[in-house]
Amino acid sequence: MVGRRLFMLMSTTDTFNPDTDFEKYLSLHPKNKEWEDLMASFQEKAPEAKPHEHWADMELIFQMNS
Repeated sequence: MVGRRLFMLMSTTDTFNPDTDFEKYLSLHPKNKEWEDLMASFQEKAPEAKPHEHWADMELIFQMNS
């Protein structure tokens, strides 16, 4: 966390669609929705985020595999 900003790192499958799968997951797991709401109360929206976005995408610049 930097100031009031958080970031999330995810490893997903190629079929993961963030536009639909996040909402589906939150509807199936109500405790996660509570967590999202709590974190949103602490977090400032990144200036790079679009008006309808809570999270702004980060660009992957390096990946080290073992």
